[in-house]
Amino acid sequence: MGERLPERVSTPSGAVFLSYASQDAEAASRICDALRAAGIEVWFDQSELRGGDAWDQSIRKQIKTCALFLAVISRHTHERAEGYFRLEWKLAVDRSHLIMANKAFLVPVVIDETADDEENVPDKFREVQWTRLAGGETPSAFVDRVRQLLSREASTTVRLPASAMSGGAPARVSWRSKSVLRAIVVTILAVAVLAIGAYAARRAHFAAVMTAVRVEAPPASALPAHTVAVLPFENLSAEPSDGFLATGIAESVLHRLAAVKSLSVIARTSSFTFHGRDVDARDIGRKLNARYLVEGSVQRAGDRLRVTAQLLDASSGSDLWSLRFERHMGDIFEVQDEISGKVADALAVSLQASPGNGVQRGTPKLDAYLAYMEGRSFLSTFKTADAKAGIERLRRATEIDPTFAVAYAEEAHGLRLLWWLSRPDEDVDAETEKQAASLVDKALALDPELGEAWVERANGRAGEAFDAVTDADFRKGLALAPNYAQGYELYGEWLDNIGHTDDGLAMIERARQLDPLAPRNHYMKGLSRLERDDVDGAVALFLEALRVNPTYHPALARLGQVEFARGNLAEAVKLYERAIALDPMTYWMRVEAAEAYRELGDTAAAQDVLSAIPPAARPIGAALWKTCLAINLGETQRAATELYALPHGKLNATILNGADLPCPSIVIRDDALERHDYGRGLRALEVCLTPDWDSVLSRRGTDAQANCAVQYASLLLASGERDRAAKLLDSMLKGLEHHKPYSEVAAVHAGALALLGNTDGALKALEAAFAAQKFGWWYELERSPDFKGLHSETRFRSLARQYQEFVARQSALLAEMRRSGEVPYRPPSTASVR
Repeated sequence: MGERLPERVSTPSGAVFLSYASQDAEAASRICDALRAAGIEVWFDQSELRGGDAWDQSIRKQIKTCALFLAVISRHTHERAEGYFRLEWKLAVDRSHLIMANKAFLVPVVIDETADDEENVPDKFREVQWTRLAGGETPSAFVDRVRQLLSREASTTVRLPASAMSGGAPARVSWRSKSVLRAIVVTILAVAVLAIGAYAARRAHFAAVMTAVRVEAPPASALPAHTVAVLPFENLSAEPSDGFLATGIAESVLHRLAAVKSLSVIARTSSFTFHGRDVDARDIGRKLNARYLVEGSVQRAGDRLRVTAQLLDASSGSDLWSLRFERHMGDIFEVQDEISGKVADALAVSLQASPGNGVQRGTPKLDAYLAYMEGRSFLSTFKTADAKAGIERLRRATEIDPTFAVAYAEEAHGLRLLWWLSRPDEDVDAETEKQAASLVDKALALDPELGEAWVERANGRAGEAFDAVTDADFRKGLALAPNYAQGYELYGEWLDNIGHTDDGLAMIERARQLDPLAPRNHYMKGLSRLERDDVDGAVALFLEALRVNPTYHPALARLGQVEFARGNLAEAVKLYERAIALDPMTYWMRVEAAEAYRELGDTAAAQDVLSAIPPAARPIGAALWKTCLAINLGETQRAATELYALPHGKLNATILNGADLPCPSIVIRDDALERHDYGRGLRALEVCLTPDWDSVLSRRGTDAQANCAVQYASLLLASGERDRAAKLLDSMLKGLEHHKPYSEVAAVHAGALALLGNTDGALKALEAAFAAQKFGWWYELERSPDFKGLHSETRFRSLARQYQEFVARQSALLAEMRRSGEVPYRPPSTASVR
């Protein structure tokens, strides 16, 4: 490790080599002290950095001769691309290839919350069981195990039995272990089928290595106490329709336990993913990070109901207790209460929660409850058609039982979710928000202590700035419903959006802990990373969302955006089309696909993908991209006529759009030049002007305004007002230089300099912009009047040629994807002629 010099001590062949990053020295020291206290020799270097060949050779010698290599893994090792510990890891892995297969050597130890699927470790580490020693705290069972490994030849796979850590009985596998391998293979294939470029291939490889070898649960000490997951109950009834009854009982037990502040209860969207799967209880506990599991079955015959329930210890897979009830259907809610109480008793906590906490104090009518359960199930798919069906079921629940408070709150969430699925970057419209707010008010009137309703009220009020009332509502809701994962995610999303990034990410991380298999939690954290230019971190989280739910199309579309930004336009189209196939009614994804098709010059495909969006449902982006397409199609005058038909306020908003697209101002400028009607164009583009460019350009989302100012200056020059144009352009250029990274606004710089007659400066700006981004240059290089004076320049022609070659390569890739069936032909009729 490049930060330390090893102590000059001898290392016998029975010693342990302890490898760690310098930031983890304190935790590593605890592990070292525990092992040395038991008489185990440990090679543990703590000196200051010295370097040199002698020091390097000393490290290599110790790794070559040690008996065990203990690698400390943490977020620090994940984040550091370089470090001497990585050389130590490589040396140890190299030596492991020379060691016989039945002898233990590699012992990875995780000291924090770093995930089991950590990618920044050698593949060889994934072939052995990892041990979790939080903060380096080392139990005697781990020390005993190391002593055993040093005293005899052991298996390469270091497995710490749960009973060794807990002192309990030997592990016993539950009924869910009938085919662990089959479930693993199905999971891996589901991810691999996505084939998301290089990202998915790498992820599938890591997943295959991890799950094919490391299927045992971690030691008991790694699973947090008082953490419970309620698994979906099995439907043993003759009627498949009784499945919702089984789901409802499990959901109700989960909901009651979630009200207990001293318990951490995994959300249903994670625990219910194991429905119908034969998976070992210990593996479930590891994946959910839950120490205890509740499972059961339901069987109905007429009006008689038989329910069984078991509480499992996920650290060992053993049953703690089991219950069996035979009751009338009318007693179903009493059965749910009794199961919840038994779980709480077994875990030595009180089920006596604070008032509210999301528990429906009145007993809802059974049919209403089943409709509510079905509605929630539909909402959890994150598909537009299912969201509509879920809202309909929730309305049915409150029609059957008008006092069902939580159903009103869930319907409000469903309305906002439906809007988000179609327009994730736009605020909920006034009518939808009015309906949702009314439903929340009904819920709180019926149950003022309903945590979910307080969270949903805050969600409706969440704006772009901090608001004390909104913050208080979020906090009150989460105090009443302390295990409400969705509430933590919504609160975190708002905090992140208003600039409280650290607090927001902490809330989202809490949601991920409570609901680790809910794709939206990973997705929202990925969006936060993407907003802060951590592209690799964002991609990993989007892939995680797809790992837990391969049909989660928003993550596919965001991966498409990443590929688009990297210039992989054909790959972006493929990802967008897969997302569209999963949910054809999620219209914002069609807008993204249209943009990619336009960049490839395939205007017919762009028009086709947008044609499925009903006019009344079009996101703002759809109208903007139709304006952009008009430029490609040479229909500038038609597009300008449509823009001028807009009310004055809407025209201004379209020109200064939040998407930072210059198309509306380009259409107006080009139409004015074609018609020689400069006055009309200047009046329309006056909205772009400001006396204080320095202030305007210091804010995000003002690129469209800067582009618009260039179009305005172009019209001033055409009308003979050269001095006004020069003054405007000089003022704007100064603001750009102060506040905008050059690479982001190089095209605006280039246009302004070209209009000012600075040919060399304009070419330098274009070359800088093209070097940073190879796509998006069709208009500037082929159509823009701003650059007509540069067309004879050799450097300009070189850029045009490079751009045409880039588009040709990407178009060829897209054509091959269409022939192989990876991307559909658009419009479909073109398939027969290509």
